[in-house]
Amino acid sequence: MKTEEIERFALLKLEEFLARPVSTEDLDMDYASLGADSMDVIVLTFELEERLGVEIDPEFFFQYDNLRQALTAALELQPASGS
Repeated sequence: MKTEEIERFALLKLEEFLARPVSTEDLDMDYASLGADSMDVIVLTFELEERLGVEIDPEFFFQYDNLRQALTAALELQPASGS
């Protein structure tokens, strides 16, 4: 999965969780300002695990200031694709 794909996926999930339109700027907001609660982040974590094919600790996202930073770090957890 590439950066654009993971961000698009996260934005779709955010719109679903928050029941409001979101934009890429929302990815740079802290979680409290964003309006996402811990359950939203946990659900996002589980869905990203499936998409990326890796295990992600539910606390993972809270190690980062915003969703964009966490998504970037999550991409680095992906197994390298074979050449």
